[in-house]
Amino acid sequence: MPHSPHAPAIRSMGSRMSHPEGSAIRRVGLYGRVGTGDKLLRLETQMQLLRAHAAAHGWEAHEYSDTASAGDMRRRTAWRRLMEDVRQQRVDAVVVVRLDRVFRSVSMAVSALEEMRRHRVAFIATEEDVDTGSTAGDSTLAILSAVSDVDRQLVARRIRAGMARAKEEGRRFGSPPVTSRPGFAMRWATVKPRLDAGTLSRRQAATELGIGQTTLRRLLEDEEGLADKG
Repeated sequence: MPHSPHAPAIRSMGSRMSHPEGSAIRRVGLYGRVGTGDKLLRLETQMQLLRAHAAAHGWEAHEYSDTASAGDMRRRTAWRRLMEDVRQQRVDAVVVVRLDRVFRSVSMAVSALEEMRRHRVAFIATEEDVDTGSTAGDSTLAILSAVSDVDRQLVARRIRAGMARAKEEGRRFGSPPVTSRPGFAMRWATVKPRLDAGTLSRRQAATELGIGQTTLRRLLEDEEGLADKG
């Protein structure tokens, strides 16, 4: 079970590493996740690896874990709690085993990592040599941002193509007519990753998209339905 940031799982005063603003990392959030059908990397295995990493660096560690798909933010309650602790600067770094334990897409990764950087919190993926508190980490984030721009454009292009094809065939999939508004596809491609990453609330997303929260809920339900079929 995840530990509260106010009840640390590991306490030690050993070595220190720098984080984005040059100060020492002392408190870290260890995050693990498995999907409901994920058999490749068990949750306890992830947490054992993360505990060992934290202990080796003398970090005070707080644990967060979810059993849900990467894109299911409704069930990823521990991730949402961890992101709130990031905003409140209750942790100096977020530590995971691999990027795919946290993010479903490049866009989702960039959105969350940029928010962490704004709050002076580092992100570390132990098995992939990712550490945004290092110079190399800044380069990694720059590359991810560039790839994210391409990914966002491709998503918007696919949405527009799908709507055009559906219109030609006279079909509708239950999505609200608002999706056909000029520029909506690009706005959606920008908003959805932040919503998935937990850096944007549904109320804020609806405001940015210029739609009501009920319409937003229907859009998300439509996407989840298509993902389940895929």
